[in-house]
Amino acid sequence: MLPSGAVRPSQLDQVSLYEWLETTTGHRIALGEEYIEADVADTNLAELLLIEPGAAVLVARRCSRAADRRPIEYVVNTYRADRLPLPVELVRP
Repeated sequence: MLPSGAVRPSQLDQVSLYEWLETTTGHRIALGEEYIEADVADTNLAELLLIEPGAAVLVARRCSRAADRRPIEYVVNTYRADRLPLPVELVRP
């Protein structure tokens, strides 16, 4: 059973993942760090990104944390390096 006021997973197209996490678990993401580094695509990744194996990619690893620094979210995103600039806007009211 979901807590009172919780957002159902089927509503994730209407609210942010962070809002969903907060309403369903009670844990608010307050801070985090992200590291971006260059890499090359292996065969599987190249197929997913529609690029050649060995092509340049950017890998972003992010750990989002609660105010007490407990990790809540860990994400690895891989971007095609030929699709730059890479705009990043992070807003958390």
